[in-house]
Amino acid sequence: SAVAFCCVTIKDTKGLESQYTPSLHAKPILLMTAVRRTNAISAQGKNQYWHLIGVGAFFLFLLTIGSRRMNPKQTEQINSLEEMSTDKIDIGDGNLEIVSGSVNSGHEVIASYQCSGQGIGEVDSSDDSMDLILLHGARFTKEDWKTSGILEKFCSIPTKKLRVTALDLNHKSNFVGLKSTIGAMKHHKMIHPTKKVAIITPSASGHSMVDWAENDPEGMVSVIEHWIPVACPSVLHAEINVLQKFQPLHILAAYGSEDELMIPASELLNKHAGAEVVEIQGGHPCYFDSPDRFINVVSNFIEKS
Repeated sequence: SAVAFCCVTIKDTKGLESQYTPSLHAKPILLMTAVRRTNAISAQGKNQYWHLIGVGAFFLFLLTIGSRRMNPKQTEQINSLEEMSTDKIDIGDGNLEIVSGSVNSGHEVIASYQCSGQGIGEVDSSDDSMDLILLHGARFTKEDWKTSGILEKFCSIPTKKLRVTALDLNHKSNFVGLKSTIGAMKHHKMIHPTKKVAIITPSASGHSMVDWAENDPEGMVSVIEHWIPVACPSVLHAEINVLQKFQPLHILAAYGSEDELMIPASELLNKHAGAEVVEIQGGHPCYFDSPDRFINVVSNFIEKS
């Protein structure tokens, strides 16, 4: 090292100085040697620094190219029915297919179940089925529509041509999430590309519809034809002028016979939006407490209106 070199120099030239203590004459030698050594280290560090920057920039370039190649593929996977599993349920005379898939709304990928008595596939403009979308409340998911048998029973009504889609859209989603999800489903022919849809929004999931009426009522009316809110708390907090924006829709406001707190929500929709009101035996999730009654009421309402 520089210190060892100076110490040897000192001992050889003076002889009287301690081996570990440089003399005044040796200090310039120590300084010059240390400076040269420092400059060499500094130059080496700079070379390594620029080398690392070059390597990092190269890998960043590769990642950028890779992401550009992946994005179109990810976009095309918006309708992933063909890539997901298919569950077949025997309904007596034949097999009803419940197809497990997903839809990319542009904001998130949302899992789905879909079934129809007419079969599942790409939907064209000549299709005469009615699309029914099922959301879920805070305590449930799309799985509950399937395990309860409601999804299967809606699709297997012989006199109704219903194509039913149960979505795992977050119950806190706003209108943008709901609107973009339905738009993606239409664009990728999971549902009819031009027809309006019917939608069931249990409990907290009704927030997306109230938010839609408040922020984009014309857009809502162009997409939704039937709205079936079940015990929707967001209605209780909505302004009257917002509730009035639902008037162009066909509305069936349902509540459970044991869910007294939600009766006013149905009454408000009846008064300000012209909703038809129905009481179903059960609690807050009355559709699970009385599934057959719920299916019958909803399917008849859609058909007559």
